[in-house]
Amino acid sequence: MTRNAGDPGEFERRLDRALEFRPLVAIPEDFAMRVAAQVPAQVIASRQTAAADPSVGHRTAWIVAAMLLLAIFVLAPSAGVGGTRRWVEFALEIDFVVLTLWLGLH
Repeated sequence: MTRNAGDPGEFERRLDRALEFRPLVAIPEDFAMRVAAQVPAQVIASRQTAAADPSVGHRTAWIVAAMLLLAIFVLAPSAGVGGTRRWVEFALEIDFVVLTLWLGLH
């Protein structure tokens, strides 16, 4: 880059003008139709049928609920002890209740 030997503010003014210049952008009217015409019909059809199976999330949630219930029963013998194990069991119970309510509402 060459330095301007003249006024030091001239460079800043030229830089400001260059940064503030807004180029004119024109998008043709038929641009979207031309792009869509170039996409093969197979790709469009395959993307329309590739919807995810909504029951996968519900199955996973039921499996997690079963695992939480099992963990609660494993920790049940220490219910009267208190301490950290009791708080872990309480957290699992809350998770189980919330997940079961969510599954029941959906």
